[in-house]
Amino acid sequence: MAELYHLGVDVEAVPSQVLLVGPDFPLTDLLSRWDAVSLVARREYSSHLVERSGRRILVVRVGVGAPPLAIALEELSRAGASTFILVGTATGMSAPELPLVPTGAVRGEGTSDQYAPIAYPAVPDAPLRARLGRQLGSSGVAAGLVRSVDVVEPTDQHPLVAATDMLCACLFVVAAARQVRAAAAVVDTAAPPAMTSAVAEAALQTLVTDRLDEGGRLS
Repeated sequence: MAELYHLGVDVEAVPSQVLLVGPDFPLTDLLSRWDAVSLVARREYSSHLVERSGRRILVVRVGVGAPPLAIALEELSRAGASTFILVGTATGMSAPELPLVPTGAVRGEGTSDQYAPIAYPAVPDAPLRARLGRQLGSSGVAAGLVRSVDVVEPTDQHPLVAATDMLCACLFVVAAARQVRAAAAVVDTAAPPAMTSAVAEAALQTLVTDRLDEGGRLS
């Protein structure tokens, strides 16, 4: 049995769709509600498998900061995963009462610099981001830029961005470098359980209903 070196997941157990979960995002109750099967916990990662409507979704909690996220993307994409949605937390949100689906990220962290020059934009897959936004739309959703950094200060804000996080820029750049699709949704660190649950459910459902035709287009 071949295992991913850092995540410890059996390579054959990796489906094409992956839900990445940030370190501060509430997950335990969701896993129970989804009847998730625990696969392995290794280092800062824990992995579960969720089955819904005949689709298998791998749910992976990642560690703090961009490097663990980049490692997860590297290992999972090499194992055949092709679509990633991240749910995480952010600070300094301009509209903390709403989840935010980033349209792009300011590259203030250092990991993405290993993949592309700083001038390279950090943007999600547009169709995937749009579908995630529609899944969240019934309860309200914000859109805009996030600024991804390596160290978040409690009062960290910037007038040109809607929130500050640690993961989105790395997610978008590494995904582009590895030619996989990625999108994200973030909530305020003090978001109520109803909001975090709705965001996770929308992300999972987006992955469950995700389809590509033979030309590589979303259907």
